[in-house]
Amino acid sequence: GQVVLRYTMGKSLPWSEEVIAALMVIMAMAGAARGIRVKAHTEIEGVANILPSPISIGLRVLTTLITLAFLVLVTVSSFILFERAGVGGLKTPYLRIPYSYMYSSMVIGGVLMVYEFAKIMKKRILGLYAPPDPDKEAGLL
Repeated sequence: GQVVLRYTMGKSLPWSEEVIAALMVIMAMAGAARGIRVKAHTEIEGVANILPSPISIGLRVLTTLITLAFLVLVTVSSFILFERAGVGGLKTPYLRIPYSYMYSSMVIGGVLMVYEFAKIMKKRILGLYAPPDPDKEAGLL
């Protein structure tokens, strides 16, 4: 739609980019939380798998704590953005949607990522975490 309007009418819909940006943030955060649940994020396990068990567990504890700290940092930073946008009353130029709505999806996504990660931490440290079967999860089996 954007491209066709731009080249046929010489104008585009200015509000569509605001909607697209909001939806991209929502989808990215929801997808990232889902990715933690199904073990879709990249993880290099080769080194931990070849080391002796005590060292392997120590390495997994370290990487788990670093990951958890990063997820908490993302969530807290998102909350700060949400709070500042709400206090400042910032709104998108065309649709006048408060930016705090977009930032709230980042906070919710961050909380979901921390929650999903917390559920798998013990199994991850012990090297026992395997992703769920997507067919079972979808109710196909």
